[in-house]
Amino acid sequence: MFKRLICLLLAALGSVVTSAQTEVPVTQKPQFYLSAGAHTEFYNQLQVDATGGMRRFDPAPTIGAGLKTSVLGDFLFLPEINWVLPRKSGEKIIKNLLMGRADIGYDPVDWFRIRVGSSLMWLNQHGSGGAVKMNNGNSTATFYNPDQNRSSFNTTLDVGAELLLGAAALRLQTYTYSPLKSERRQLSYTLFLSYYWDR
Repeated sequence: MFKRLICLLLAALGSVVTSAQTEVPVTQKPQFYLSAGAHTEFYNQLQVDATGGMRRFDPAPTIGAGLKTSVLGDFLFLPEINWVLPRKSGEKIIKNLLMGRADIGYDPVDWFRIRVGSSLMWLNQHGSGGAVKMNNGNSTATFYNPDQNRSSFNTTLDVGAELLLGAAALRLQTYTYSPLKSERRQLSYTLFLSYYWDR
């Protein structure tokens, strides 16, 4: 149900952008932007040490590119693509995350932007196989690494806040997996530095 709702929202936004492009004032030309930052996956959900500490920040390098266009008066349409660069998960697993994103933005003041939208997350994992013995509390257990290439797709509900500094911007972008199911809900976030320029 949630995926259908997101697809309908994106289709509606696409038609609005198409019909509104002829009405964009000269002062509101579309702008391209490039972003770089750090992505933290599943905030406070993954154990990172033997004492039970949870991951709250992970500086996984992330790059992206997007487009800012005006739609429906003061509202903005902000599609973008982000790539969390390949990184290791454990000893023998490499993870690769690609995001296709679309936000609606609104600037209540000249220096601040609110963003709400959705993402299609493509996670690819490749393992080189093998097994490793790890402590499981009172003893040790054998855990097996995947030996194949696997991909998964998820949609997320996204909320962001952006501090506008001339042509540059600082952004906190959050991604909520399974927002309507509390037992499966997960939150990830990215801290971005972006640069905007006119087309």
